[in-house]
Amino acid sequence: NTENRNDIDLISIGLACEDGRTYYAISTEFDLNGCEWWLQQNVLTKLSGFDAGSKTSVWKSRGQIAEDIRNVLCSDREAPQIWGYFASYDWVAFCQLFGGMLHLPSRVPQYIMDIRQRMTDLGVKRSRLPKQPEETRHHALHDAVWEINALKHMDTLWQSAPRVSV
Repeated sequence: NTENRNDIDLISIGLACEDGRTYYAISTEFDLNGCEWWLQQNVLTKLSGFDAGSKTSVWKSRGQIAEDIRNVLCSDREAPQIWGYFASYDWVAFCQLFGGMLHLPSRVPQYIMDIRQRMTDLGVKRSRLPKQPEETRHHALHDAVWEINALKHMDTLWQSAPRVSV
């Protein structure tokens, strides 16, 4: 995401569903000149041009990305839980795809669950989670896949912990 006084500009987005479905797109509309040095070094260098599975371009307009995401998230019978790692900025950019939080598709919750917060709640350090290769970090799809795997791993830690209710 690029950041300015008015909004947070979506660069790329990756979704990874528990059932194995994934989605990845790069916005054709982000402001390259608005990218700070960290984004230039850590995110822009990871952008790719084509979906290896279909050989189609992953560069899309925000409107097309929103429509694609609507199809992915609203195809299930149950409303999805949306998770992210340090997700505040990402959530703003996600909601902006649809015109703001109040305009999200009806089946999409108006909040995001934060993996980093879950880690704090459970007392889990990142070193106890599955490793993500350094070369894949900050690529939206690779991050999303790591996040879903981290959530599944935390579920096994939580389920194996003794529970006591008083």
